[in-house]
Amino acid sequence: MSAIAQYYDGMDSIKEDSGNPDIFKISPSSVADFFTATSQYYREQVLGEEKAFQGSTATHLGIIIHHCAEISANQGDTSTFESDIEEFLATITDPEIDKDAILSNWFGMASILVTEGVLNRPDDFIETEQFIYTKLNDDVYVGGTYDALVTDPANPDTLRVVDWKTAATKPSSFNFKYKLQAFTYAWMLRESGRAISSVELSFTVRPTKTLPARYFQFVEPYTDQTHDYIGGILNLIAESVSKFKSTPELRHLLSQDMRLKQGKAPAAFPSA
Repeated sequence: MSAIAQYYDGMDSIKEDSGNPDIFKISPSSVADFFTATSQYYREQVLGEEKAFQGSTATHLGIIIHHCAEISANQGDTSTFESDIEEFLATITDPEIDKDAILSNWFGMASILVTEGVLNRPDDFIETEQFIYTKLNDDVYVGGTYDALVTDPANPDTLRVVDWKTAATKPSSFNFKYKLQAFTYAWMLRESGRAISSVELSFTVRPTKTLPARYFQFVEPYTDQTHDYIGGILNLIAESVSKFKSTPELRHLLSQDMRLKQGKAPAAFPSA
């Protein structure tokens, strides 16, 4: 298996904790999709239909950049980056993935992220790539792996959730999807007893013909009001999914999709 970390959905831990083999897990990265692509959310996340998006060149490039940042944050051996990446690319069989583009971009992007977002605060990192989950009701949990947790430089007695992102163009701010994702991690961490005071998006932008790879950082406070707001959103999704599972005659209404009006309940509900 490639040294570059693979996705861990955590369902084995959640099922063991819940005792429910049909538990549903809300993924932080999909929270916004519940509101912006409701029908697709239910069909893919809850009913388990094949996902329309299966990954892209940008997705795989992002995985590599995350790997480089994680190893550097943990002060690990960076001399294996090239061999790790070659091994990872060898596992990709999708002909639509542009491996040459990945090879030509990863070093510059990883270098700027590591320099500007990691090595400038080596003592701040508390942990990286940790899976966390929280129970919402008997049917639904929320869980995912956050990129990093650091000491908040504005308040050293508290912590900041860091989310490493890659982009093709310069970002202007937190967007709705990324904001809900980062705040969901913050919500779970605070629910577990951690003193979370802010969230940070660290963007690495791909180089262009005229510009090198660039780094942009956005920080937003995580307040008590934000915590209540995110908790309300997660519980709304949890209650909706539970009702969707238990009341087939309401599925077309909950999902905003008339195609599900005559649908039958599947035997199990896969994880998000």
